[in-house]
Amino acid sequence: MPHSPLASIRHMISHAQEAQELVSGRSRADLEDDREFAMRLTHLMEIFGESSARVPEEFRKIYPEFEWQDAADFRDALIHQFDVIEYDTLWEAVQDELPLLIRQLEVTIEQET
Repeated sequence: MPHSPLASIRHMISHAQEAQELVSGRSRADLEDDREFAMRLTHLMEIFGESSARVPEEFRKIYPEFEWQDAADFRDALIHQFDVIEYDTLWEAVQDELPLLIRQLEVTIEQET
């Protein structure tokens, strides 16, 4: 059964927002010092990327400004390179990139509903 693009996008938004809430008041060093925190953040971003991968190609073509494949590739890196997760990259993605990505996804939802 195909995945609903809007359901996948809603999953992306909710997990990205949860990741932002999780890092609120935390520091980059906490990823090294708090394994549970690092695992939770990594998992949220894995789901974000997996949800992106489930958005059908025909829908992606309507919204090419969003880097669908980059989000999916980030998930693949987290899953398949679990033993060498680059915490700097993870931290920067959540702190610097997620706010814009969330907004782009919210605009997509607004346009589709």
